Amino acid sequence: MDELSIGKLAKASGLPADTLRYYERLGLIQPKTRGANGYRVFTTDSLKRLQFIQRAKLLNFTLEEIRDLLIVRASSRTNCEDIYQRLQKKNR
Repeated sequence: MDELSIGKLAKASGLPADTLRYYERLGLIQPKTRGANGYRVFTTDSLKRLQFIQRAKLLNFTLEEIRDLLIVRASSRTNCEDIYQRLQKKNR
């Protein structure tokens, strides 16, 4: 798994590093660890989460709703129907 600095993650996602720090404070993304120098170290999974967040924002989900979707998505008890119902509810 590739390790990415916040700068590399920002470049790969097309988002400013400040936005990534904000998303981290909200709990939307988390660094894998911090290096000995204190820098955040992210993985390609973080990039996938950011892509999910960007797509959800295009569908007019708020960051709070996106956080809920990420929780539902990560749950072992979740199925596609749960997420589909949330999408349907949002589009009403």
